[in-house]
Amino acid sequence: MRTITGPGRRPGAAMPTLRDRAHPALGLGRALRAGALCVCLAQAGGLLGAGEDSNAAPEGPEADFVMVPAGAAQFVDFSDKVYERDVPEFWISRHEITNDVYDFFLKHAGSDPALRHPKEPRGASYRPLVTTSEANAPVCGVSWFAACAFCKWSGAALPSYEEWCKAGFWDPEARRRTVLPWGDAGDVPFNRLKTKPVPITSFPKDVSYYGVRNMAGGPVEWIDKWDGEGFTVAMGYYFRGDKGQSFNINSTHEECGFRVVLRGLKLAELLSEADKKSFSDLLTKLGAERFADREDAQRQLVAAGALARPVLAEHADSPDPEIRLRVRTILAQKLVLKMRLDVDRMPEGRSRAKWVPAERSNPRQDAPANAPK
Repeated sequence: MRTITGPGRRPGAAMPTLRDRAHPALGLGRALRAGALCVCLAQAGGLLGAGEDSNAAPEGPEADFVMVPAGAAQFVDFSDKVYERDVPEFWISRHEITNDVYDFFLKHAGSDPALRHPKEPRGASYRPLVTTSEANAPVCGVSWFAACAFCKWSGAALPSYEEWCKAGFWDPEARRRTVLPWGDAGDVPFNRLKTKPVPITSFPKDVSYYGVRNMAGGPVEWIDKWDGEGFTVAMGYYFRGDKGQSFNINSTHEECGFRVVLRGLKLAELLSEADKKSFSDLLTKLGAERFADREDAQRQLVAAGALARPVLAEHADSPDPEIRLRVRTILAQKLVLKMRLDVDRMPEGRSRAKWVPAERSNPRQDAPANAPK
């Protein structure tokens, strides 16, 4: 090998619709019904029960995505030369693709020949080499072709070398690359080959500036780099931090998993006029006379995550100092978008998936730990 850069319902109970579960303060029913953007891969399951519409699409798993803003970052090429390049804005899955998400893919589309890469060996299996009952652990032992098929089906993409490195090893405040995702020192929480895959929450300190996790301690991760001749690249600290290791394009390795990116997302397009009004009403409450009302509105806007950002950004310079301060406080937090895999049934038994925003049934309960109290 050569070195190269580079997530129950009560028996008999009717299953609520997405509109039923969407919190009224968020007004996301229309966006969810339209299958807009879903960034949270929920636990696989929620399949149809007896007596329900057999043509309805199953409820898919969820995942968190975080935004990496557009801007320049530094990288290292094959000859260890440092170079700088502008990287457009993108959203990257906070954790690796998990077993429950990947199993959902295998169940609904894993045998679809339309997903196969033109250079993929005939009859190649997408089944992972590593099997585990831990649904929330990263899928391991999948080929680069399998990762590409998942992306083609779900509308995502494997990250580029620059995207992967910027999300994991770039500190925009210090304007420099870091040795580890969290800085330059510390023990690396390896979990490759020595033990079975562990849940994605097992390494709480393994988090980058942008909030991306497990880029040092999780599995080796496929990226989109391919030399066109038979070699592709996997990334991870095991391979010298923001360096990569090349693998034969036709090989499958137990330590290999992947995460995905979403490009070109326009949050404002996910919101209907009713959604915008709901967020605007909460913004008005930020300047309410009662302190409790202001705090309640802020908690709900924080819980709405990235979806509220387009409306919040319009009020960052509000003449009301109370609103201005609270809006800027919310906007300063790292953006997280919860997305869900939504499946459309196609002719001839095929399916097509898309990432759509996941509903949040209780904003107060779902608010981040660092939300204002």
